[in-house]
Amino acid sequence: EIKMAKRKYYRTLDKIRTPVEILNVLTGGGLSLGKISEFWGRNRSGKSTAALQTAQYFLEDYPEGRIVIIDSEANYSDGSRLEKVFNLHPHNGELEVVKEDPRVWLFYIATIEEAIATAIKFSKESKDQEIPTLILIDSLSALVPSRDAEELHKSIEKGKMANQYAGGMALTPRILASSMSHL
Repeated sequence: EIKMAKRKYYRTLDKIRTPVEILNVLTGGGLSLGKISEFWGRNRSGKSTAALQTAQYFLEDYPEGRIVIIDSEANYSDGSRLEKVFNLHPHNGELEVVKEDPRVWLFYIATIEEAIATAIKFSKESKDQEIPTLILIDSLSALVPSRDAEELHKSIEKGKMANQYAGGMALTPRILASSMSHL
C-alpha cells in the first residue's frame, strides 16, 4: 500500500525521486519530468550511482516508463553493476544479460552528435507515445565531437597519434549548447 501511495504521489507531481533525500525535499519531490538535470562532482563521488538509483526508482514509480542509458565510457560493459546492484536489465542486445527488461535500453556511444541524436529520438517517441522516459547520459564530459573521433581513427590507421582536439577545447560546449536546444 505504501508503494502505491508513493507511486500516486510522484505521478501527480510529475517528479522522479532520487536517492538524495535533501534533493527531493528541495525540488518538491524530485527531478521534474520533461526537464534536463545534471549531476556533477568530483571523480568517483557517486554521480553514476545516484543516476542509476534514480533510474531504478523511476521504473518503480512509473512501471509503464522506460530508461535509456547512453554510456560513453563503457562503464557498464560487464553488466554486473546494472543487473545485480540496480536491477536494470537492458534488452537491446548491447549487453549479455540474464533476463531482459523491454523498458531498459543501453547504448555505447562515444560522440556528442550520436548521443544527442539518440536522446532526441527517444524524447520524440516519449512525447508521441506518451511514455515516461528517463534518459541518462553517462558521462557528458567523455563524449567527443565526431570530427575528433574520425581524426583519431584515421591517425590510428596510419599508426601515429594526431591532434586529438581537432576543433579546440571550446568545440564540445558549442556542440552541446547547439544540440541541447533541440531537446
